[in-house]
Amino acid sequence: REYTSSDDSRMIDWKASKRANKVLIKQFNEERSMNVLFLFDVNDSMIFGSTKKLKNVYAAEFVASLAYAMIQSDDSVGIATFNKDIVRFSLPLGGLKQYYNVLNIITDLDLYGGEYNLTKALEFAMRSLSDGAVLVLVSDFIGVRDDKWSELLKICGEKFQLIGVM
Repeated sequence: REYTSSDDSRMIDWKASKRANKVLIKQFNEERSMNVLFLFDVNDSMIFGSTKKLKNVYAAEFVASLAYAMIQSDDSVGIATFNKDIVRFSLPLGGLKQYYNVLNIITDLDLYGGEYNLTKALEFAMRSLSDGAVLVLVSDFIGVRDDKWSELLKICGEKFQLIGVM
């Protein structure tokens, strides 16, 4: 774009300015295609609520809205639903087709229910994601039975950008 007096003179593109016969500056757009994985808890305790909506409905709405915003920002979004096992998994991808895939997964009522194993879910995330990815853990954290999960959570926090949502 054309240079203004408020611009930093170090950003002047001299070659482009010579071709255009006016002073132009380099303008950069941030390109940050991040990989985001939602680790979404679908165990029995998520199918409960003392308000108008169940916990899993609030969680699904949260994941859907955040996934949409991230896909609009050109980030890749994936999801892994878990109870005592990984129930469904979709690799992080971009585009509206992936958004609809995430919606189909979180609204599939057959996936909900079962026991809880956070340790297995965290181990899966560590195997599936590359360093620096964003891991969004959505759970009520009810039913944690072993001590290994806290150590795995620390490791995930060092390896990924970890966001826990309760």
